[in-house]
Amino acid sequence: MDELQFVPSLSARRIRGNNFQTRTIGVFALDTATTPFAVELLLSIEQTAQQAGWNVFILNLLSNPPTDQNVDLMLSHRPDG
Repeated sequence: MDELQFVPSLSARRIRGNNFQTRTIGVFALDTATTPFAVELLLSIEQTAQQAGWNVFILNLLSNPPTDQNVDLMLSHRPDG
C-alpha cells in the first residue's frame, strides 16, 4: 500500500461498519485563535489528541455567527467529538 501511495477512503470505511470511528475531534475557534492564550489552548488540544492517536480539525471562524458553509465543512468530516 505504501508503494502505491494508497489512502483508504473514510467514506467507504463508514459504509462498511456502523461502529467505525474517524478518531477525529472538530474544534470551532470563534474569533479566538488570534489571542496568545487561545493559540496555546488550541495547540494543547491538538498535541493531547495526537498523543492519544486522534486527529484534530481546527476551524478558525473570523465571522460571527459562523457561516453554514463552514459548519457543513466541519460536519462533512464526521468528527467523533
